[in-house]
Amino acid sequence: MGFPGTSGHNFYDYILTDKIIAPEEDQSFYTEKFLYLPNCYQINDGLSNFSKTKTTRSEHLLPKNAFVLACFNQSFKLDKTTFDCWIEILRELPDSILWLLDDNKVAQQNLSNYIKKKNIDEKRLIFAEKLSREKHIERLKLADVALDTRIYNGHTTTIDALQAGIPVVTKTGSHFASRVSTSLLLSLGLDELCCEDFISYKKKVIELCINEKVRARLLDKLTAKNNFEKIHNNELFAKNLEQTLMGIL
Repeated sequence: MGFPGTSGHNFYDYILTDKIIAPEEDQSFYTEKFLYLPNCYQINDGLSNFSKTKTTRSEHLLPKNAFVLACFNQSFKLDKTTFDCWIEILRELPDSILWLLDDNKVAQQNLSNYIKKKNIDEKRLIFAEKLSREKHIERLKLADVALDTRIYNGHTTTIDALQAGIPVVTKTGSHFASRVSTSLLLSLGLDELCCEDFISYKKKVIELCINEKVRARLLDKLTAKNNFEKIHNNELFAKNLEQTLMGIL
């Protein structure tokens, strides 16, 4: 796992990727040749933690009966267009809150000020402190939906949410860093969570919150043990990588 894009230099021959993240027609924008893996390029521990959470909403200052919309991506990934979409969702779901990572005090203050200017109660913006990954996965299960950022997707954060059994809604972009969540979701057959624009993005988030049948059907697919383990099988990933590398020798 490294920089999600081209190095811009000629001393790397190849970039390990997949056809969702880097379609063949994008080759001219990379100095490295595409070396395609058959499935999602992103390796991870492949473990799922779908059991009931050991923590409570009150322990994390979350309202008991609210729709919890979470984004634990670093603050630099958040842009105005994405945040404005989230504000529209908050307006249409009056019982919802936005749960973000507290990684930058300046960003925290700016976001709080901005949401007030948009006439949204700043109490609906809740910041979560950094925790160990084990504790973080446990608290993630308290969320209803994970919201992805537009220009620079969640990478590890998307995997964290999926491994906790939380659906991630993403907007598919046009460059490497903006297509990672789409690749991860498609590897699990969750194409309905990959949106082409913010209109469908907002609609999907709201639907997951208010339509229990849609949510139940999607969660069944997300947490299907055989499907999840098959896709995130590191022995298979290693074999695929070996075959891919041997194919260029």
